Order: sequence, then structure tokens, then C-alpha cells
Amino acid sequence: MKHTDKKNEMPLRDYSWIIFLPFVALGWMAFKAALENAAALIVWLVYSLFLLFPILLILRYPVLTETGIRRTFAGISYRFVPWPEVRDVMRVYNQAYTHGMMTLMVTTTQGHVYRPDEKGYIPPAQRRAFFREWIAGKSFMIDCSGKKSGPKIVAYVEKYYGPLDYDFVAEREKQHPTPKKWW
Repeated sequence: MKHTDKKNEMPLRDYSWIIFLPFVALGWMAFKAALENAAALIVWLVYSLFLLFPILLILRYPVLTETGIRRTFAGISYRFVPWPEVRDVMRVYNQAYTHGMMTLMVTTTQGHVYRPDEKGYIPPAQRRAFFREWIAGKSFMIDCSGKKSGPKIVAYVEKYYGPLDYDFVAEREKQHPTPKKWW
């Protein structure tokens, strides 16, 4: 198996260390709750389940390489998508859990391409089908909303994949070449 050169990789985020911080606090809370009463322990268990879900989302991040996109969970690679397997890459608003952030939506050859409406989101009639494919891993999103890192990520994808198939930012700038002054 050929190993890629680490200099040509672009890990987009690695917060795998963060999983330990809440559990240290939760462990202390559990110890104190167990000393108090059983009801406090049940509250702690419910709280820990609600805290675990966002942590799982943070730990899932892609790594861009010259041969494709390596999808990782807490630094452990669980799927590799080579560039020839990518059907479509477009820059739109995040469709899933944090609306308002610009992302690269990557669709593999198994998924369908859903173009956004004039607001930058998947039309409501197609959202259910899109979310099914997103959960199945047929399409996924890469955050490119950072002012410094966003252009670097887009440039990296364009270098190895080619030009973006659809760019909502470019379309929006054509419609509104001068931004409004709000204050």
C-alpha cells in the first residue's frame, strides 16, 4: 500500500484531544452526584448523553490529500474517497447542522447532485432525499468558512480535483456586485 506524503496533506481540523476535557468534568460530577443521591446520577447521565453528540460531530473531520479525501474520526481513517470517485464539488451554505457557514459540498459517484436555490440551501422538496444520502455518506461537507483557511481549502480542492462544479459565492457576487452598507 502506497503511503502519501504528509507534506501534501491538509487536515482540516483535529480536535481529537477535546473529547477528554468534558469527560474529566463529567467524571467529577458523577462522583459528586453518586455521593449525594441517585436522582443526581440520572441527571448526570442524561446530561452526558446530550454532551456526547456534539463531541462526536467535532471528532469527524476530513483530510485532503493529493489522491483524494480521507475521512477520519478522532484521527482514525474510516473511509477514503479518491478524486475520480467525486462527482461534484460545490461551495454553498452548510446544509446540515450549522446554517450560515460556507462549505464545500462533495458528492460521490453514488450520490445525486442537489443544486441549491437562490438562498444557497437545498430546496425543501429535496431535503429529505439529500439528508438520507448525507447520512449514508454519499455526500459530505467540508467547512470552508474561515477567512484565512477557506480560500486555501478551495484552492487545494481546485488544484487536485479541478474547478468547482458550482460556486454559490461567485453566483451571489454576480447578482450583487456591491454589498449593501447596513451601518
